[in-house]
Formats: sequence, C-alpha cells, structure tokens
Amino acid sequence: MTSRLPVQLSRTLLLIGVAFSLAILAGCKMPAPDSDPAASFSIPTAQPTSPVSIDLPPTPLGSSGPLPLPHNPNATNSLLPSALYLLRPDPNQITRSGACLRRCRTDQVTFSDTPVSQYDISSDGRLAVITAQSLIVYSADKTQTETWLNSSPGLPEQNPRAPRWAPGGGQLAYAAQGVWIGRSPNTVHLAVADPPGSRIRPFDWSPDGRWLLVTIDSQEQSKLAVLDPATGVIQTLVTADGIPACCQAAWAPQSQGLVVANPYPTTGIPELQTQNGVGGLWWAPVSANQAEIQVSALLPSFAADETYNFVGWPHFNPDTTIQYAFANFPLLPQQRFPLALYKASLATPDLRQMLRAESFLVDQILWSPNGELALLVLPMPGSVWKSGGPVILVPTGQDPATPLIEQGASLKWGP
Repeated sequence: MTSRLPVQLSRTLLLIGVAFSLAILAGCKMPAPDSDPAASFSIPTAQPTSPVSIDLPPTPLGSSGPLPLPHNPNATNSLLPSALYLLRPDPNQITRSGACLRRCRTDQVTFSDTPVSQYDISSDGRLAVITAQSLIVYSADKTQTETWLNSSPGLPEQNPRAPRWAPGGGQLAYAAQGVWIGRSPNTVHLAVADPPGSRIRPFDWSPDGRWLLVTIDSQEQSKLAVLDPATGVIQTLVTADGIPACCQAAWAPQSQGLVVANPYPTTGIPELQTQNGVGGLWWAPVSANQAEIQVSALLPSFAADETYNFVGWPHFNPDTTIQYAFANFPLLPQQRFPLALYKASLATPDLRQMLRAESFLVDQILWSPNGELALLVLPMPGSVWKSGGPVILVPTGQDPATPLIEQGASLKWGP
C-alpha cells in the first residue's frame, strides 16, 4: 500500500531541496566524461567577431514602444516589480502573485475543466488560454470568458497554440494550421498558412506592433522568422552561410532588430537533441523588403580556441544593453549544464560583465524589465526533462538568491 506525505511536509521537503540546490549551484561546474579532459566553466577571451553595424536609439523606450508594466502599488514592499503569472502543475491552472515579501503567495485565476497548456497575458489584464482543443479569452477581471476557437477532437493539427497579445492588447495572434490575428473572434483572419511540411507559430510581437516574430518547426529543424502581418511576408533569419537561426530572441526597444540565442544547438543530452541551427548570440536587423534577414555574430558558436559558446534567454534593457545566460565548454556536454548571468553592450559584446559569481541549472529565465533581477525556473531534482520546477529570485548583484515559489512554469509579468 502506497502512502502520501502530508502536503505541508511535502512542501517543506521541497523547499529544503531548493535551498540545497542553491548551495550546490553556487560555483557549479560541468563534469565531463571520464575519458575526456575536465570540462571547466570559463570566460572565453575576446572573440575576433566581424564588425556589426547596429543602429541603436540614443534614448530608451519611445512613444512607439510597448506599454510599460502597470505600477505595482506594493512594489516598495515586494520582491517583484509587478504581478507574476505562471502555470502551477497542481491544479494545472494559471495563478497570479501580487506583492511578494519573503515568498510569493499565488492565487488561482483560471478554473477550466481541462488543464491549461499555454497562455499569454495582455497589458490590460486579459488572459488568452489554451485548454484542451480550445482558445479561451478571460476578461481583465477574470469573471467572463469568450471562446475564440474550438477545434475538432481527434484532429490535433487543428488545435490552437502559442497565443500572443500585441503591445497594448489590441490584437491577439495564435497558431492553428497557420497564424491567425484579430481583435475579436469575429475579426480574426489568417495572416499566413503553415508552410508545406512545417508548422508556424507566434513567438513575440515587436514593441511597436509592426512585426511578429514566429517559429517555423519541421521534423528536421526549428527556425525563427519575422512575419509582416499586413502583407503576410515572412523573412527567415539565417547566417551568412544560410544556416537558420533559432530558438530564443529579444526585440530591441525601438523594434529595429533583435538578438537571437540558442542555448542547446547540439548537445550530447538525449532529451535536448536537436538540429536547431547555430549556437552563440546573434544580431538580426529588421526592415521591410528583405527576402531573408542575415544575422551577424555577437558571440559566435565557437570561441577563438574552438571551445563551445552556449547563450540563452537574452534580454534588452531600456538603455539597450543586453543580458543573457552564458556558458563555455571545451567539449559538448553530456548532461544538463549550468549557465551564468552576464551583461554587455551590443557595440562591444566581448567585453561582458558577469552579474553573479555562481551559475545555475535553468529551465526558464524571466528578466525584470530593467534587468535588475531574474526569476529562474530550476529543473526538478532527479526529474527527466520537463517544464516546471522551483522558482527562485536572483538579483543581478551579489545579494543571495531567494526561493520564491515551490513549483511553476511559463512565467510572465502582468498587471
């Protein structure tokens, strides 16, 4: 007969496990296979990268930029700059935390009969939720719902995916055998259909709402592209050698381009085996009338000494500096590897500043808008690769990391 631990004891053990993980992660290094030289976490020397011309604005967010996050009246008494939304594995619904003092209390905000798999939160507080075969939009006060799409059971290719609100919350984009965009269920229209043998889904709107970054997935690879919703034209992001760029990105504040990173281009980790293009960190200028967008290396996939550069979870600060997670290894890692947090200027990406002395195993990083802190979702101890785990707050100084939430996934800022 199997017994279950009381809930309070389970939570206590989990928090102890998180604290233990934080202690281990401080100064964490990546072990190498026994037959190879020890793989160390290191900061590579300056890379001989090609000059990159980047037209950055002299000022931070302009009038065409995204709406700022709503002011949190409890910010002076909170660890967080605004409310935090996330998926909780039990009961597989969306929760929201307001002011967080030592830890965050989360309140459930969706109550669907089926688990929530994906969601997005608009600047005015509306939720776009994927549950089972449906796309449901919750009102700002979460008291009313509106069905945007119900697909047919047994036809998963028709299921809605990846909802993304445009800046200001006026339009919603989602995937369902193509990308659909609209202001209501009655105005939604097909912006672009799935390419043959591939699926296309929204990734992130540009701050001015002019462009929609999308991911194009096939059995062979994943790649990023920029969609012009007004014309349906798609521009794939590629290197000078024609290799597609993937898989994470952050828009520049004035929407003139984005930085692209891929922390797991090719590894020896079975659950992360991909053919997702190049690693490193890249700049992609965006403008109309381009058949393709050629990216330029800020940090190439390989350092000058032929070691591997891994970069992930890039973020633009309002002053146009960037922050990201980074690791360098002489060999392809054979298990999950830790990354450290860095800050750099786009003009001199090699002269980067280490934000923390320790490194972390990461499932997700959510940066605060000003870059002063990061929320990290850690892998569940001993788990296979899956979404969700303990959430910790990591200041970008030397204040200690703080356990925040016992378990969560898909972290997003919101009102």
